[in-house]
Amino acid sequence: MPVDPGMKILLVEDSGTMRKMELKLLGQLGFTNVVEAVDGEKAVEILSADPDVRLVISDWAMPNRDGLSLLQWIRANAPTATLPFIMATGQGDKEYVATAKDAGADALIPKPFSPDELKERINAIFGDKAEAAPPEKPKEEQHAADGRVVLRAAHIQITDHLALGVLRSRIESGEDSPKSFQLETRCLPNWNKVADALEKGDVDAAFILAPAAMDLYRYGVPIKLTLFAHRNGSIMVRNSAGEYRKPYQQFFKHKTFFIPFKMSVHNMLAHKYFSEMGLKPGLAGKEAVNVLFEVVAPINMSEFLKDNVNACGFMVAEPIGSRAVAAGI
Repeated sequence: MPVDPGMKILLVEDSGTMRKMELKLLGQLGFTNVVEAVDGEKAVEILSADPDVRLVISDWAMPNRDGLSLLQWIRANAPTATLPFIMATGQGDKEYVATAKDAGADALIPKPFSPDELKERINAIFGDKAEAAPPEKPKEEQHAADGRVVLRAAHIQITDHLALGVLRSRIESGEDSPKSFQLETRCLPNWNKVADALEKGDVDAAFILAPAAMDLYRYGVPIKLTLFAHRNGSIMVRNSAGEYRKPYQQFFKHKTFFIPFKMSVHNMLAHKYFSEMGLKPGLAGKEAVNVLFEVVAPINMSEFLKDNVNACGFMVAEPIGSRAVAAGI
């Protein structure tokens, strides 16, 4: 039967920025009966008093009571023991996925996620087989009409997008003519989707962050690792909104800063930058954090920065940053 768009959903997220974005995604899917909680403790209060909640979507890393502890409470509490639970988290590596599943999560959705990804999880939980994703079929090598292998290469819209675009342009213009393959490029919305495509065999190759690829390899995904590093560099963009003056730490303190992935060099570089300013940066749930890192798809960073005065900036590979600077964001 179709999923009831009027069902009550409990959204648990400590970051106001992320909660706003997730509410917007739910609204796009037709779900408007949403109750909000800022952490696991508040969620327990709501669930104890409201038996009408039919789905919980919770962040993992939160102060007071995190998502894993909330999930454990739900499963141990008789009235809520079978309540569907989706863990939404920036901790997308496979160890976290296994931990959430073992604790009883019905689904885990890595941040940042799209409306289609969220819809797929909800449909699968509530048994709408027509809307849920079809069963996986073994992937077979594809060939073009001339017998060459079709090489499906995935990427996101950053430097890799330009590199593959140049190669494709050279092939189409005849400057390069691969003898053994036909290139097919796939632009995906975020790193989680690239990793997922590699794991499922939907693509043959991918431009991907090395730690994310190594995480797949560690868990037995049959991929070969070829590591390169580009020198185009990364860029840190500061929000033009607000007063920026000495002491500069105050501009960033108690604000949100966007990174593209937990396992990225941008996470390390931003940590070093803010730490040497005397600030305490980190993902939600870390103790005494005063610059909150949020995982956001690079292509959405400029838009989110423009619409959120509580966001102080982002760090990402080019050309996303220069585009934001040119737009006056």
